[in-house]
Amino acid sequence: MLISFKHCADLYKQLYGSSIREVLHVGGNTGEELTCYVSNGVSRSLWFEPNPLVFPTLVQNCLNTAGTHVALQFALSDKNAESELFIANNFQSSSLFQFEDHLTEHPSVHYMAKCPVRVRSFDSMSADVYEKLPSFSPQFVNLDIQGSEYSALQGMLNLLRESVSMIYCEVNMKKLYAGIKLVGDIDKLLEQSNFVRILTSWTEHGWGDSVYIKKVENF
Repeated sequence: MLISFKHCADLYKQLYGSSIREVLHVGGNTGEELTCYVSNGVSRSLWFEPNPLVFPTLVQNCLNTAGTHVALQFALSDKNAESELFIANNFQSSSLFQFEDHLTEHPSVHYMAKCPVRVRSFDSMSADVYEKLPSFSPQFVNLDIQGSEYSALQGMLNLLRESVSMIYCEVNMKKLYAGIKLVGDIDKLLEQSNFVRILTSWTEHGWGDSVYIKKVENF
């Protein structure tokens, strides 16, 4: 995370007068952020990660961490389908999309394999989620899914209107992956659900991380 979760948690408390207790993390990889979540007060989290090469490590990290943390092996989008995941040699750049500008921005990274994955919209999975985590109501959503952020957000609009007040999202100024939406597209989509972008940390490679908040009075 280019913007620390502690900074996000402190900002959340300043804006809303409460703490982040539940997190939805989309694109979990091995769960590197989990210890930081827990050390900043998170007691329950739900993780989505489709890559079969890293998913077992994510599950083990969830089991080994205090609190209730659940991992599901799906990719999130705006529809339910089967797709292919292109697996990168660094794992973190794996995507449902082919590389575009990524080839020149990060020339050492390449796809080494592909595998079939299950794709679901979050809103269509609510019954399954509540079976795993009863009354799950995340205040914070973190999306790091290499170009699929826009479609994943489209598939969780019901959730965003309910419990979520802060979204942490990877964004792009360049088309690192072929056919992806850029930061302005995500701004417009989230504006429809009353979210506004307040922080962005950019890298020199045309991608970055942004924080969106549900609008509050006098902000």
